[in-house]
This record gives sequence, structure tokens and C-alpha cells, in this order.
Amino acid sequence: MLGRPRVIPGPGPAAHNDSRHDWPYEKPLNDPTIAEIWCYTPRYSYSAGEVIDLHVHSTRPEFELEITREGPKPEQVLSQRGIKASAAATPEHAHVQGCDWPVAVQVTVDPAWRSGFYVMVVRLREPDGEVFEREHFVVVKPSVPAAASSIAFMVSTCTMNAYNDWGGGNSYHGEGGTPRFKQAYARTSLRRPWSRGLVKLPLGAPRAVSTAELPPFAVPQLPAHPWARHYGYARDYADAS
Repeated sequence: MLGRPRVIPGPGPAAHNDSRHDWPYEKPLNDPTIAEIWCYTPRYSYSAGEVIDLHVHSTRPEFELEITREGPKPEQVLSQRGIKASAAATPEHAHVQGCDWPVAVQVTVDPAWRSGFYVMVVRLREPDGEVFEREHFVVVKPSVPAAASSIAFMVSTCTMNAYNDWGGGNSYHGEGGTPRFKQAYARTSLRRPWSRGLVKLPLGAPRAVSTAELPPFAVPQLPAHPWARHYGYARDYADAS
């Protein structure tokens, strides 16, 4: 279905339809026979010494947690197994109201963690080998102003949240409406998980890749992170929320 054109027949503003009508939004199935887990944090950014409350819904009694600083060489800073969790009731309109799940684990930001974008993976392992995992993230801010830093990287969390449709919708579309006139939400909650793919794409997921060939002697545009690292620019991190 990925190769089919996204076109709604007939006149009207639906020519730029951004997702397929009636596709289900990611949310708990509330089926104890199915392994599922999601998480969120009350905030997106933290400083050294602060405590991260991880709110979790899980249909299994224990889960794994991994936290890794993203970069050219990912740095895993925490790996923990056997964390207790339970299934939690989720509001019908969680994308607007938030989830209000209980805190399953608290993590203190180690002063040794460098400022950066940290991916948090929660994972379930079934006896038959099946694995179910989902991702969240936090930004670790610099403990003190870094004299060597000349760039502050601002994570576009407001824009990310506008596109996050976990729980039933986002700022552009949601449950209800019609294929031509989708239900948009002016208010969405930050206290909910991220839809799959917003934080980290699963292995093998389709990606938008440019296949255009550069003309002779053209200078390729390097990604911002490797370019900054190569030329010695340090970067501090914050979030836009």
C-alpha cells in the first residue's frame, strides 16, 4: 500500500490528504493476551541531578529499559531489567487529555551524562522470543554553560507534538471527520507516548532517501551533526516546550 498514490476522488481540498482515512491510531488494545508497552515523561528536558518519572502502561508484569545518547557513536548510559509495571486505564481521548498512567520507575540524571538527545526504549520479551518495544526520549541540558560551545541545538518538540497522533489524533487530523475534512485538534497533550517512528525508526522501515545524482564538482551537503563534530563545534541541547 505504500506505493499507492494518496488521492481522494472528486474536487475539494483532499488532494493533499496526509494519511489514510479510517486507519487506526496507535493506542492500547487493552487485551491481556497481547504484549504491549508504552511510556512517557512529564517533561522533555532535564538537568543533571534531576529525577525522570517514567509513566508506563504494560500488559506484562516486568519490562526492560535502555537509555542511549544518540550520536555518531551511540552511548548507552543505562540498561535495567525486571522493572515492575502493570496495565493502566487510558482515557478515550488521550491525545487531548493525556494518559495519567502511574510512574513505574524513576531515573536520576547522572552528572556524567553529556548534554544531548537520549532515546529511552521500553521492551517486553515473550517466552516464545517475541519482542515488543517502544521509544521515548528526553533531552539532557548542559549542567553549566559550556565555554567551548558555540551552537545550541533546539529540539523541535512543539512541531513533533503537532504531528504525534498517538491516542487518536494530532494538530492536523484525528478520529472522526471525513476523508476530505479531517478532525484537527487545537489542543493536544504532552503527557502521552510518541507514535512509532517519531523518535526512532524500526530496522527495515521505509525511509525517504534522495536518489538524485550530484552534478560534476558539486559539493555534497553533509548532515549537521557530523559536520559540526568534524569542525570542532560543541553543541548544547534544549527542547522547545
